[in-house]
Amino acid sequence: MNRRVGIGMMAAVAAMALTGCGGPVYIYRYRLTIEVDTPQGLKSGSSVIETTVQDDTESWGPREARLVRSTTKGEAVFVDLGSSRQVIALLAMGPSGVDDPDFTNLVPTLFQRRALEEMRSWQERKGQFTLPSNLVPTLVTFADLNDPNTARVLRPDELEAVLGPGVQFRRAWIEMTGDPVTRGVEKKLPWLAGFKGYSGGQLHPDWSRPEKNLTGSQFIKGAS
Repeated sequence: MNRRVGIGMMAAVAAMALTGCGGPVYIYRYRLTIEVDTPQGLKSGSSVIETTVQDDTESWGPREARLVRSTTKGEAVFVDLGSSRQVIALLAMGPSGVDDPDFTNLVPTLFQRRALEEMRSWQERKGQFTLPSNLVPTLVTFADLNDPNTARVLRPDELEAVLGPGVQFRRAWIEMTGDPVTRGVEKKLPWLAGFKGYSGGQLHPDWSRPEKNLTGSQFIKGAS
C-alpha cells in the first residue's frame, strides 16, 4: 500500500475528536456501482462517494444548533452503453431526482443504523451490498450529452423501452472503500461547467416535466 492511499484510508475511517463547540465527526467512503445488461454484454460504471456526519446533539451551543449534519462529496455514476447511449445515476433519489437528503442517507438506511457510533465500523465491512429497489438513485439518460434539455428520467424497469432491445437494469450496489473521491464526470457533460461550483438553479422552467429540473449538484457534490 502506498503512502497516498494509506493516508486516504486513514482519513476515510477517522472519527474525529471534539473540536470547539462541535461534536464528533464521522467520515466514510463507498463505491457506488451501476450495472446494465446489453446485447454486447454487461456494462457498468462506478463512483467513490464520501459522506461526513457531524453529531452536535450533545454540544453546548444553542438548542436549535444541536443537530446531526451530513454532507456528501462525489459525482454521479456514468455508465457508457455505446452507440451514444448512457445511463447516469444521480446523487439524488426519487422519480425526479430532488430527494438529496435521501441520497445522503443511502448508506445509513442500507445498514439500518441504530447509533452514530456504528459508523466507526462501516469502513471495515467487506463485500458488495446490493441496493434494494427503494434505494436505487435516480437514473437519467440524455439524447444529446451536450444538451441538458434532452434529459430523461428512467425507471429501472424501462431501460429497454427507452434505450433499445436487450438493455436492462441489472443492479446497483455499494462497497466500502478508502479510495479517493471520484472526479471527472464534467468531461462527459461539458455543460456542467456552466454552473458555479457545479450547482445552481433549474435547467428548464417547465415544472410539468420534473426531469428537466436537474441541477449541477445532482451530478457533482462538494466540488472544489
